[in-house]
Amino acid sequence: MPLTACESSGCGTPHLPLFAPLRQAAGRYAPYTLLLWSIESDFVQFMYGTSNKRGIDMMNREERIKLALEEYAKFTKEVNDTTRFSASCVIEIIKNASFSVVDNERIFEHCMSDTLDKLGFKNRFSGLSRNCEKNCYYYVWIGLTKDNCPVVVGRSSFPQEATSEFGDLFLSYSVFGSVSQEIIINLIAPEEIDKLRELDKRINEFINKAIVIPVDVNTIEDANEIETQIGELLKNKVPLLDKISHLL
Repeated sequence: MPLTACESSGCGTPHLPLFAPLRQAAGRYAPYTLLLWSIESDFVQFMYGTSNKRGIDMMNREERIKLALEEYAKFTKEVNDTTRFSASCVIEIIKNASFSVVDNERIFEHCMSDTLDKLGFKNRFSGLSRNCEKNCYYYVWIGLTKDNCPVVVGRSSFPQEATSEFGDLFLSYSVFGSVSQEIIINLIAPEEIDKLRELDKRINEFINKAIVIPVDVNTIEDANEIETQIGELLKNKVPLLDKISHLL
């Protein structure tokens, strides 16, 4: 039974699809909502050994990193010729799975260093998610390194009227964290700033390309579900470095 991420960024509790109708019925009536969160939290703890998203991250963090490093070392050792494993291999696996909400002809590869063709990107989604109350388009993406090793499976969305912002696939990683953290770093270790800036640049160059999969869904819950399905499919067929993130 997959976990899905909470749509509200203020809630750290992973959600189970079977609770979705109950969450909708509870709406914003605080007593019912809090009671439901409590029940769902206990159930998740029973099923997965933790009660919130941060708990899952913290519990598995070291193991996830260790596993990823081992996976990448194995990948680079076995795949010396990068033509033997490419983005097209991953795309073919997804196409062969025949997901009902995925039009295989819409799947495409995007080089992260290229200037985004905004109109072309948006046109890939034309006609999808017609009944989405939030007027959003949804997509699943897979980040790959320059040698085509899959790093992570993610899910994102953007407003159907968007002209410049097209989801968190295009957001940069930052070693500095929040503005407050960067201020503190400047105060306690100003001599390290240049090194951190170089590291920041290298981190954002590591995921060299992305496979973008537009999905024809109308709710965040359905988008999370297809993200989970694609992630679970790939982690058993390709050397996916972060084997957990699509479950959170």
